[in-house]
Amino acid sequence: MKRFFSRFLFVVAVICTVLQIGILEASDLKIGLVFTEKQYNALKSGKPGDIMLYKKGIEAFGGKMVILSSSENSVLTEMKIRCLDGLLIPGGKDVNPARYREDPDPKLETINDELDEFEYRLISHAIKNNLPILGICRGEQILNVFFGGSLIQDIPTHCPYVKPDSHRKKVNGKTVFAAHRVIVEPASRFYNEFKGADLVVPTYHHQCVKQIGKNFIVTGRSPDGIVEMIEGTSDQYIVGVQFHPEDAFEYDSRFGIFFKSLIDAVQKRKETCPQSK
Repeated sequence: MKRFFSRFLFVVAVICTVLQIGILEASDLKIGLVFTEKQYNALKSGKPGDIMLYKKGIEAFGGKMVILSSSENSVLTEMKIRCLDGLLIPGGKDVNPARYREDPDPKLETINDELDEFEYRLISHAIKNNLPILGICRGEQILNVFFGGSLIQDIPTHCPYVKPDSHRKKVNGKTVFAAHRVIVEPASRFYNEFKGADLVVPTYHHQCVKQIGKNFIVTGRSPDGIVEMIEGTSDQYIVGVQFHPEDAFEYDSRFGIFFKSLIDAVQKRKETCPQSK
């Protein structure tokens, strides 16, 4: 009876996924958004939290969010992956330093090997199918590592010239967002949007890019030299930002450019690749 019930639930889940995908039109710009197990369970309970800010950014410019989580059945996940037009990897926990051939630093925080592996799988699929990719915070970091780069495992430890509270800070014992300027470099696709602007970004991280990954360039830094933006040099759209445009977009419309740029790249791919329509 228990086995029958489990199979019944699986069939129901498959049907729900098919219906969810079926609701999406072929012309829809389907952006995969990665959820951790905790975020996925919170979503199912009706309390999704801040990750829905990414959804708002996607939908503000005509995209449709597709939920991706390693917590889902692998068959269901594969069905979703095959329908994607683009990928957004959000912020989260530390990347396991074993992936860039380093031992764990004493200040390394929580890692999630299952999430690392899942996001590697998604990036591999996106690269193979020329899907545009946007990585935010941890998303930028795992993109850099995937392409052979490395990370500074703890900024306060390894960058003594950086003020300890400039990239995240503590208030009344609680770790919260900090804010700092970002200097966008001329090589960036976003330079014309922000040149001469006083771009102050919300930020929450203790790690950052160290060695830049293959076929990436640094296109933005904070005044203390920390890498804040990386962009791919190939024809494929791949962008990583260390700060949080999804949070800033709530009060500053300029930050919508990061989502708009992703959606525009997805639209361009659909128009130029008949098999993606």
